[in-house]
Amino acid sequence: MTYQRVRHHRGREVQKTSREAGLLYEFQGVNGEGDDLEKIAGNLQGRMGWIWEWDIEGELEKALKSLREEGAG
Repeated sequence: MTYQRVRHHRGREVQKTSREAGLLYEFQGVNGEGDDLEKIAGNLQGRMGWIWEWDIEGELEKALKSLREEGAG
């Protein structure tokens, strides 16, 4: 239950982002880039930032709160 509340969204987004990055690497595009190398480069440069800038401390607090609530219920 805690995983569903706290981590599932991020896992789903990582999977989606990885799939889209693979399409870009194969020059298939995901946002109409086609084979426009400048657009592909721009997409790839910003694509993974949210993963590395994720608020892991906030996520930990949500998980701990969820576990406490499950234990109390």
